[in-house]
Amino acid sequence: MSLPSGWIETKLREIADFVMGQAPPGEDCNFNGIGTPFVKAGEFGLVRPEIKEWTTRPLKLARQDDVLICVVGATAGKLNRGADCAIGRSVAAIRPSPVTSANFLFPRMKSEVARLRGASVGTAQGVISRDLLGGVDIVLPPLAEQGRIVAKLDALFSRLARARAELDHVSVEAPQIRRAALSEIFDSEENLIEFSEVLEDIQAGKNLKCTEQPPGSGEKGVVKVSAVSSERFLASESKTLPSSYQPPERDRILRGDLLIARASGSLDLVGRVALVESCPKNLYLSDKILRLVLRPDLKQWAYWFLRSPAGRRQIEDAASGISMHNVTQASIRKLRFPLPDDNRRQAALQRLNKTFACVDRLEAEAARARALIDRLEAAILTKAFKGELVPQDPNDEPASVLLERIRAQRTAVAPALKAKRRRRLGAVAE
Repeated sequence: MSLPSGWIETKLREIADFVMGQAPPGEDCNFNGIGTPFVKAGEFGLVRPEIKEWTTRPLKLARQDDVLICVVGATAGKLNRGADCAIGRSVAAIRPSPVTSANFLFPRMKSEVARLRGASVGTAQGVISRDLLGGVDIVLPPLAEQGRIVAKLDALFSRLARARAELDHVSVEAPQIRRAALSEIFDSEENLIEFSEVLEDIQAGKNLKCTEQPPGSGEKGVVKVSAVSSERFLASESKTLPSSYQPPERDRILRGDLLIARASGSLDLVGRVALVESCPKNLYLSDKILRLVLRPDLKQWAYWFLRSPAGRRQIEDAASGISMHNVTQASIRKLRFPLPDDNRRQAALQRLNKTFACVDRLEAEAARARALIDRLEAAILTKAFKGELVPQDPNDEPASVLLERIRAQRTAVAPALKAKRRRRLGAVAE
């Protein structure tokens, strides 16, 4: 790659030092604010770590002007700005030398996260080593230009952050709009009836030990609670019946079925419902997924009621159990809901379908916009580190000159540091 004037190619180890974390003994840690803040990968926030723990025996220390990186486990590669704190073994601090700054390295390292994760090694957990960090390729502009790049990035990214914040309102407001639409219809005390008056049957499958994976070709399966947990039927959330068991035809799940979760370890999932829009021919009811049999013209009405705040309150009040929450068929039959005449019911259903479709489109558009913002951010970073974001100034001191000066200073102080280390080790030995 042709570099702009004054830029150089180097390695991260040439322009930064690394402090690899080390966990203090557990008995020296506390949550009472005593001692030095102690940061592990779990405390990483959006920008800087959230201090939740302290230690009276800090072993490895990071600084406010470092870049912190997770180096162990599923979050390996995640970045935060620095803090004055002790760091555990899952964290490393990248400490810039005078040729650069954390303000420049932090956005630069963002583009390395995926590569570092892919290159991490380890058996149970991926590990980003000191050598892996040190080998990161860095294209380094003059120090003055780094400052201009950082200022431009800050200005652009603040706009992107505002756009993301506005889009995040959609994920908060969309559920509120849905709940309000459902409450408007089903919080009524008029024309209340029990489910038993319209239910023709409640059907359940058999409780069997199954293989925890979807059935393959020629196999038969039953649906799990997660098949209805999102209020949309997910046929892939299923498990395989034993080959020795032949489920009755009545238990087969068909298009148009109204399914409800009878039991779950989570109270929030008990009573979740889904209308089956399509289903393979080899899936059957389980003991935890029931089919509610109603007149065809009442299925959608019952479906929306069971999703409404009024329906959820009754389901959760009726649920029993602690580790496994359960709602009985008798409790389902006793649920009370409004049943207006056909014309009012159809008009209400049209309003609901229109509202939910509109909110679904809004969420989809917000998701597309967030994806575009992510791509725009990546494109901005690419331009920044190719020297295309801000103009070059021929009067800037070339990065090579500054780097050579820092190398010379390091060479000069190295013997003194080694001597100091020998004296310290000797004192410990005595």
